Amino acid sequence: MPFAPSRKPARTRGQTIVEFALTLPVLILLLLFAIDFGRVFLGWISLNNAARVGANYAAMHPHDWDSGSGPAEYDTLMADNLGAINCSPTPDPAADPAFGPTKEPGELVRVDLGCNFTVLTPIISSVLSGTISISSSASFPISSGCLAACPTGPPAPPPGPPADNCRTAPDVRDMSVAGARALWVSAGFLASEFVPVSGPDDTRTVDNYTVSQSANPDGCVPPEWMFNAQMTVTLVPLVTPKPTPTCLYVPDIRGMTVADGRAAWTAAAFTGAFLPTGNDTRIVLDQVTLPAGDPGDCLEPDTSITVSHGPGLPPPPPAPCQVPSFVNTSSSSATAIWTDAGFEAGNISFKPKNGSFTVRSQTLVGGTYVACDSSIELRDR
Repeated sequence: MPFAPSRKPARTRGQTIVEFALTLPVLILLLLFAIDFGRVFLGWISLNNAARVGANYAAMHPHDWDSGSGPAEYDTLMADNLGAINCSPTPDPAADPAFGPTKEPGELVRVDLGCNFTVLTPIISSVLSGTISISSSASFPISSGCLAACPTGPPAPPPGPPADNCRTAPDVRDMSVAGARALWVSAGFLASEFVPVSGPDDTRTVDNYTVSQSANPDGCVPPEWMFNAQMTVTLVPLVTPKPTPTCLYVPDIRGMTVADGRAAWTAAAFTGAFLPTGNDTRIVLDQVTLPAGDPGDCLEPDTSITVSHGPGLPPPPPAPCQVPSFVNTSSSSATAIWTDAGFEAGNISFKPKNGSFTVRSQTLVGGTYVACDSSIELRDR
């Protein structure tokens, strides 16, 4: 006799509702887990992108931090990238990039960023005190600077005054008059012996120069000259007549500091941007205008300019002092004559030490130039 198939007991509607009620919290928890994971993952991607953007900017503009404070462009760039992120950046605002010791091309610069997420899932929130901290770091090699076939820029001044007081005259062609004067002084010559001394031609371009020497007691041989030699420059003519009634002459700021170049650009009445910002103490090596033009060209007021720059000039070596001739003068007036020539009062002595006498000899030759901290002895025989 065949067996009848067994029947499963019918599921009641009430049983289904109970099962759904039991599984619903688990489903909701899994959904919140998924949402939190997605938020954290999206924030991590955004944080990585912001770190890479910051490191890339720092690699292209490493010297924008030379003055100690970061450039406004970097702060704006990071604020824009972190402003749309779905967490709270740490620190806020973003910290400055971490540079190596030299900021030379190829050296790495690093940007470190962090972010705190508010957790939605109750269980995770109770374990992690309501937040999840993530971090990101990006490093880029510095790409600003010369890598091969580098231009020398303004010639380096001599390291210090040579014993014979000769100085090497710098080549100042294709520089601004102000930049040429600064290089002349940094090389150890006198600012008063640079023609023109100062004036409205400071932003004109030097076409050529001549150096002359009225007296050469140390026998300096060109290209070396006595420290009091004179340099006279000739200027590249301006474009005349003006092509348009509103155009302005482009100032030559090569050889000037970035700060002075920026001031000259503003003084010339241009309204276009001067880039980059910062780096005030560095020396302008080259300038490029948009639209393109050379120094002395006449361009419209909204023209912008971008400069490249290098290290600032070192301080000039101290100028020597000229030794007075004391022979046949009274020793009582010698100290005043000595200090008026720029020497130190404590560096003159007398033999004999007591009493006034007529000087008959001196240990330094009168009329020669020596360091201003030199010592001399005056004698009565």
